[in-house]
Amino acid sequence: MNTEEFDKLWRLFASLFPAAVKKRGPNAKEVWERAMSPYSLDEATEATLKYARQNKFFPDVADITGGLAPVEPEMEEAKPDPAFGDYGCMKKHVAALRDVVTALDARYHAAGVVTLTEAKAQGMGYNKWAELCRSAGGG
Repeated sequence: MNTEEFDKLWRLFASLFPAAVKKRGPNAKEVWERAMSPYSLDEATEATLKYARQNKFFPDVADITGGLAPVEPEMEEAKPDPAFGDYGCMKKHVAALRDVVTALDARYHAAGVVTLTEAKAQGMGYNKWAELCRSAGGG
């Protein structure tokens, strides 16, 4: 979650718990922003609303993040370093990993479940995707 997204979440906190947010001040906001940075705005918002439906007091960070999975950062494709050649020795390992991923994706599709990559593209969070997998009998 970036700063702009966190500001949206903090405005939600201010709407749900106005007196508590005013009492906490800017230091609390900074701490919360750091604590929430590994999580997606959508899942954090959903968790906040769920918490607010059942509690009237301002939450602890763990009350919101307890069931959330951190969003994994986008990985850059490795580029060969001219000093070490073209990594030719790794090509067979990379190909084998791609084969494993392709086979795993096929298993998800056979079970009627989208892959994690497809779920992300649809805006689905990890927890929702994991629930979908469990309901399809995928563990």
